Amino acid sequence: MKILKRVGVIFMAFSILGLLGCSKVDDDIADRVVKKLEEKYDGEFEVTALGNRFGTATNDTVTTYVREKNNDVVFEVVMDNDDNIEFEDYPRRKLAKELESQYTEVLDKEGINSVARLDMISEKAVQSVEISLSESIDSHSPKYFVGDVILEENENMKPDDLIQAYESLYNNQLKKTPLQTNIWIISSDNFDQAVQEFNENPWVSDAWYDDYDVVNNFLLVIEEEGIVTDNEEIKRHL
Repeated sequence: MKILKRVGVIFMAFSILGLLGCSKVDDDIADRVVKKLEEKYDGEFEVTALGNRFGTATNDTVTTYVREKNNDVVFEVVMDNDDNIEFEDYPRRKLAKELESQYTEVLDKEGINSVARLDMISEKAVQSVEISLSESIDSHSPKYFVGDVILEENENMKPDDLIQAYESLYNNQLKKTPLQTNIWIISSDNFDQAVQEFNENPWVSDAWYDDYDVVNNFLLVIEEEGIVTDNEEIKRHL
């Protein structure tokens, strides 16, 4: 499975109009969304931002960003004006959070500071919030994992460090499931701010990175055949 094009996954996108707390209407909508989620899941939730509202000529739903407090999982919820949830991806994002945590832990062992937004691509949807990453690989047989990764610029970071980290992930945590990542290396001056804002959003577009000092951007994939990348320096170490 050779993949030499830019990594990209199409997700639902919407325009967040403002943070919560702008009006009593917003607070009421947020309370209703939280109530529906707490009826469905055992957890504490808070709405952090509101997007397209219902009640317009072209839209009868409201889209929100929600954070599950215990595990710090940020996800999207779409609710109609009858308080029916039409879309929410909490189980998928909760599983992805475990994957992202394991990714950053492995890179940290190589002295690389990172934050990741990853997803599992599988024909079977993730339905349970109790399933672990290891269990989901066994039961869902994912085709691959994919997403964006931000690395902090570090003059001591070597290509071999990334290669070793990806080989470790592939052979252990991912159980030899391919991993496709779009790597963004951001300057140390911008890194902390970028991480904070990155973690507040379920997904970000390529244009989001325009606000930060991006030192490098490249594709890094690991699969059965080995490492695939468009980064010339890493290629020389393969």
